[in-house]
Amino acid sequence: QERYVFSQLFIDRRYQGRGLGIAAARLALDEMRADGRFPRVALCYVTGNEAARALYEQLGFHLVKTVGNENIMVLEHL
Repeated sequence: QERYVFSQLFIDRRYQGRGLGIAAARLALDEMRADGRFPRVALCYVTGNEAARALYEQLGFHLVKTVGNENIMVLEHL
């Protein structure tokens, strides 16, 4: 499947909880939409990282499978 891969978004611990992660993710997704080459975005997060899971769900991603301790999520219809 053709898709963008959203990888390596980190916010320094000192700046977490200020909405910077979701703002940065939205900017990245906006760039992907503007590019328009692929209809979906995939990413993964490590089991136990509930902050990442919540952020990605807020952006519309849904879990498609778990491999080991990595949870793969997809945003359809970018």
